[in-house]
Amino acid sequence: MGIDWGINNQRLSGTIDLYYRKTTDLLNFALTEALSAFRNQAWQNIGSMTNKVLKPLSAGKLYRVAAGIGHSTTTLLSITTRLQT
Repeated sequence: MGIDWGINNQRLSGTIDLYYRKTTDLLNFALTEALSAFRNQAWQNIGSMTNKVLKPLSAGKLYRVAAGIGHSTTTLLSITTRLQT
């Protein structure tokens, strides 16, 4: 989601972007019981996490300057301690 703004005939403008995502399929290539004679590893779902981002940006046409700063947070919600064998 984002918001764009401008004042004084767009001489000073900017944008604010917000982002949120929850991921429930954290994959890990882990050891398992041998599935065949040559392979004893497989992809497994091991947990979930969230990502949150806030990214404001301001710009000015008068001096052609843009400045921005962002903040990102990643939180591990759950993780499996016992993998499938």
